[in-house]
Amino acid sequence: ARLLLARALMANDQARAALNEIRLAERSGWRSAQLYAIKAQALTILGDTEAAEIASEQARAVNPKIDDPATRLVWLAHG
Repeated sequence: ARLLLARALMANDQARAALNEIRLAERSGWRSAQLYAIKAQALTILGDTEAAEIASEQARAVNPKIDDPATRLVWLAHG
């Protein structure tokens, strides 16, 4: 739920609030390629490119195909 909220916040120009949701998810123990990918996107928007690259690397470590456009379509199957 926090990841979906983070995506919605970023879509509404609230990257800092989105990053807060990601950090809360991380504190709860959640780890996923999606989490790191969303984190990287928020950090990029906020201008922290070094931390964004680390998050991107973490995302690719969990799922090497996270950047593949078809990966985004997987969410549609959960409808």
